[in-house]
Amino acid sequence: MAAAAGSTLARQADIVISGCGVAGSALAALLGCSPLLKGSSVLMLDRRLPEVKRGSLDGKYQRVYALNPAAVGVLRKSGAWEVVEEEYRHWPARFMHTLDSRAKLGSTTFTSTNEEPLSHFLESEVIISSLMTQIKGHSNITLQQASIQSIHKPENDDFISLTLQDGSTVDTGLLISAEGFSSNIRQLAKIPWTEYMYSHKALVGTLKMESSANDAAWQRFHDFGPTALLPLGPETSSLVLFTGENHIAEMMQMDESQIVDVLNGYWTSQVESNPILEALDETFSQLVKACLPSSSSSRSTPLTPPRILGVDKSTLASYPVGFGHASHYVKPNLALVGDSAHRIHPLAGQGANLGFSDCIILLDKLEKCAAIGEKPGKYEYLLQYEREAQAHNLPTQLFCDAIYRIYGNSSLPVVALRNLASRIANDISQINSAFVKHATFSK
Repeated sequence: MAAAAGSTLARQADIVISGCGVAGSALAALLGCSPLLKGSSVLMLDRRLPEVKRGSLDGKYQRVYALNPAAVGVLRKSGAWEVVEEEYRHWPARFMHTLDSRAKLGSTTFTSTNEEPLSHFLESEVIISSLMTQIKGHSNITLQQASIQSIHKPENDDFISLTLQDGSTVDTGLLISAEGFSSNIRQLAKIPWTEYMYSHKALVGTLKMESSANDAAWQRFHDFGPTALLPLGPETSSLVLFTGENHIAEMMQMDESQIVDVLNGYWTSQVESNPILEALDETFSQLVKACLPSSSSSRSTPLTPPRILGVDKSTLASYPVGFGHASHYVKPNLALVGDSAHRIHPLAGQGANLGFSDCIILLDKLEKCAAIGEKPGKYEYLLQYEREAQAHNLPTQLFCDAIYRIYGNSSLPVVALRNLASRIANDISQINSAFVKHATFSK
């Protein structure tokens, strides 16, 4: 049983979640509303418990996430989506356009395959605040401001003993790390972690756009890295610019009009005419029309995103970008979710979605344990979670890493091949739909 509200220590808990970020909060909210797991005591630990913020989050920039239908489904299932719709800014996108600065028509458009938008764009604190609103309504979930100093797994016992920073201890049948890519629990459990940093950082901020439907996310690849526009409203978008640290420092010193000119230049700069690429493109277009007359029609003019009118300099911030993957997601009575298990290049907006898919898969295994009267930490079911989650996550991580490296290469053969690949993904509907299905975690 977890301690009652207001108690400073839970001596025992069926499940302990370390980390109250997006993945940890999503999993806790799902546990709280699960009919099979409502009787399980859940303890959430974090060094700094998140505040529930209401209404507008204007001011300091908040990380923006592109949530796919499966992730939005988690928010709906937990009741958090109703809170989002009533109180917070969010925006749907039915399209995602990717452009290549070295190929005029080297673009791909991904479209929602059903009535559900391709993505909903929300700020990080919107997600966490809406989930926390639901979590605080569940009597079986206790929040405690604390961090774990050490873990001990008795050899013949089916629990893990945790020592907190104040010296107190908690015994739990299942410890879940949702602490992010610097996970303390992963290190304490000695789970191998493969990691490397990319040469660029991400510059983010809030932009004012010319008025439009703004129902698409945009991404254009340059030699130095991709630039993205994520819609947050009819006249508002979030900027993500991947570039070198020195370039970011230069832009931070510019005034607003200079920044706007630079950013618009990244979207309007002309692509040099290349007769080889144009010939290959025309050949491919004719081939597709001949072989697949029902496929998407090839594009004859380049796509153009809405124009940037202004930037809120107070929201500009940067963060490092890296790749990371845990060789194992589980050990007996222990599981990793979200960035504790994997770190991905954010160019495709899949980081949060992978965390939500972890929560969906792990909840399924925990409910199956409960349905047969087993405790949540049964290793057989944790291994099933690891296999399913890794089978989804690792290909997505490697694909995003490959895209980053391919589009960072300006040699003609590579440009020609990626231009061909983008046309295939755009013009052959079966391939386009397969990408969307995987990215949206559709069954």
